[in-house]
Amino acid sequence: MRDYPLKLAIGQVIEFDIEGDSFHIVTAPSEVKVTLGTNETEITRYQGMGGQSPKPYTSVKIRSLVAQDIIISLGYGGVSDSRSNLTATISTSIAPANLNTPLALVTILPLTRALLATSKASRKELRIGVASTNTTHIHFGDVTVDATNGGIIEVGGIDYVSSEGAIYAYNPHAVDSVIVNLVSMERL
Repeated sequence: MRDYPLKLAIGQVIEFDIEGDSFHIVTAPSEVKVTLGTNETEITRYQGMGGQSPKPYTSVKIRSLVAQDIIISLGYGGVSDSRSNLTATISTSIAPANLNTPLALVTILPLTRALLATSKASRKELRIGVASTNTTHIHFGDVTVDATNGGIIEVGGIDYVSSEGAIYAYNPHAVDSVIVNLVSMERL
């Protein structure tokens, strides 16, 4: 396949004596009319579109209903066009929390996992704080969290977890308990 840049006037027909079995409209601001070989059937294609002839052609006619500059690929083989065009209307609610409920302090015993908050569909975020009076960090995540996985909040640290699911924490310290403070931020 080879690219051919063309400047087309209104209604102008450009004919190529070229052998091939495929074509591809690389760029074109408007529709392009294409006739392959001696076939008198004119097909309409737009930028990014192309085609393959059931049998090789020896000539190609290009016509445009408007004045435009185009690039067309002609020859043997094919082209894969990875461009996409999308026109969409997306409506979403990104509303902030309107209820900020402080939850009871949670004490996590040494080398254990504790439930910090149950799953709740209205929760936007859970604020998790590890007070600076603690001696160790915590790991947080789902029910499988332990000393080898999950997010970490250091002593004195705070994290905001965007989740409607149940959230657990694990205390990796062998002796000391960890006290965690929580605020559930919800949209009602």
